[in-house]
Amino acid sequence: MSPYWYALRLIQAFEDRIVESILRVPGFHRAVGRIHRAINEKQYGRNPHEPLAPGEATGEDSLTL
Repeated sequence: MSPYWYALRLIQAFEDRIVESILRVPGFHRAVGRIHRAINEKQYGRNPHEPLAPGEATGEDSLTL
């Protein structure tokens, strides 16, 4: 077989291990969830079932009292 084939198999195995290790990290899933939530809010608006952030109910900034 060609040495290129062996090199390709080696690189593919290394990539598979990297992807598996990234998918095991809980922080990766949290980050993806935050990105998904932000994009979803931009497209469809805020989820009415989520609690409001401080100062969000009045529309005023909480620092300007």
